[in-house]
Amino acid sequence: MARVQENIRAEQCLTIGEVAEEVRIALGTSQNILTEDLRMRCVTAKFVPRLLMAEQKDDYESICTELRDPSPK
Repeated sequence: MARVQENIRAEQCLTIGEVAEEVRIALGTSQNILTEDLRMRCVTAKFVPRLLMAEQKDDYESICTELRDPSPK
């Protein structure tokens, strides 16, 4: 477990497979160590362009306004 932790701390962009290969353990064992023992999780951020139609923009704006300033009904 200590060797897995050292490798992932040294280079955080490693995949589970790369960690397993470097430490010479099974892929499932590497995944269990990272997720259960070290309580780590993989986070991937993507920026995906999204174009909204005029009606969708209006709906989005009205929903956000309602959530920000709810009026009693």
